Amino acid sequence: MKRGTYKKCTRKRNKLIKQLKELCRVDYKIDNKTLILKLAISKTEFYRNFKTIADECRKLNRSESLFG
Repeated sequence: MKRGTYKKCTRKRNKLIKQLKELCRVDYKIDNKTLILKLAISKTEFYRNFKTIADECRKLNRSESLFG
């Protein structure tokens, strides 16, 4: 059986990742609850798929911040 992902799923995921990176770039101190609300996704989906990406973006943007 061949397994793969649907194009719609990958497009949605890429769109959410792009949006997540933009939100973290604007405010690296943004908390998880706010990210979940702004991305309009469930807690489960956030913690399974996007938590590590959000942490990496925050860490990167914290080091590039002028006032942080």
